[in-house]
Amino acid sequence: MCRQAPAWIMVILCTIVCGSAITEEQALSRREQARLEREARAAAAQAQAAAEAEAERQAQPSPVPGLTVGVFEAQPPFTKPLPAIFDDLTTADDVFRHALMVAQEEAAQELLADISPEHRARYIAWRWQPALEARQQRIAGTDAQRQRHAEWRTQEAVTSIRWQQQQEEAEREHALWRMRSRHERLVPVLTEEQRAELEFLVEDMQRRQR
Repeated sequence: MCRQAPAWIMVILCTIVCGSAITEEQALSRREQARLEREARAAAAQAQAAAEAEAERQAQPSPVPGLTVGVFEAQPPFTKPLPAIFDDLTTADDVFRHALMVAQEEAAQELLADISPEHRARYIAWRWQPALEARQQRIAGTDAQRQRHAEWRTQEAVTSIRWQQQQEEAEREHALWRMRSRHERLVPVLTEEQRAELEFLVEDMQRRQR
């Protein structure tokens, strides 16, 4: 039947069919475009949320007092040992001043990028702190040991002096005892009557000698 239809009818039918297909394809294209736009907006929102979360994380305090997490993580490597000048009298201010000089030298060498020398000094002082505490504990332990040894030697000296004094006192007492014993052996023990008679004779002798 279609073969018998006029040519113009065939053209119209083809136009209708083709137009319908184009319209459907355009509708599908618009839906795909809308889907892609939604996905793009969702991805952008997700990326924005992730960026905000990361910014919030980096703004949090770090283990180093005065530094944020972002500044802490941006620190370049640091391997300098604790300076030999630090001892048990070193204070936190002393450590920071020395660390600031080191940080300023690094800044002059363009090693710090966007990190300020002050923030770098805080990080350096924090890195040095464990080694400083360990050194101060060793010094304190050595001082305590020396103090205990000095106290022991002082106690030994006091004990020795006391022992010597006791020995000297014992020797004096022994000498006195020997002297008394010898005196008692040489000098007779008189009765009161004999002592009175002896005194009389001595006085009489003295009178005669005058």
